[in-house]
Amino acid sequence: MNMDLKYLFEPKGVIVTGVSSHPGKFGSVALHNILSCGYEGKVFAFGREETTILEQEVITSFDSIPSNEADLMILCTPVEVNEEHRLSYDKCYVGQEVVARMRTYGHANRKLFHLFSANDVELGEGVPVYSDSVEAGRIGTACHSFAHSRPLALAMIQRKFFNTKGLHLEGGEPVELAELPGRGE
Repeated sequence: MNMDLKYLFEPKGVIVTGVSSHPGKFGSVALHNILSCGYEGKVFAFGREETTILEQEVITSFDSIPSNEADLMILCTPVEVNEEHRLSYDKCYVGQEVVARMRTYGHANRKLFHLFSANDVELGEGVPVYSDSVEAGRIGTACHSFAHSRPLALAMIQRKFFNTKGLHLEGGEPVELAELPGRGE
């Protein structure tokens, strides 16, 4: 199978979801990174409230995005939160299959959590998270949180480990899970 990855590496436009006025939230961090790295395509900031963030108008409806103006969407919101209002079934978006499965089965088998290192050890992307010797999930994105003054990551954790205490990285480094902001709003 031959895949054309230009839409991933050279998109003509990017939609960043989960943008808010809180500078430490992942949507705002992603928007800042795209704008500051010199990306020359169109950038669409998508959030819950119409406002202006980083000199970008925040839109609240996908209908506000002209057709064929964006090739890439960066999802910075948990799928479990208010999915009915986040995706349009008239268009095809990354994550749409997950939303369809949520509607069918009523729960997620994996969930996105904030993950903190208990001892402020740097966290790496793709690193497995364990419960005893069983892999409970993996770190997807990692950064240093200035709001929390320590390393922070997003980790996709399997359902059976949502409430497990004693999660750790390889080598036994303890980690803490925290719910993402905005659940149930």
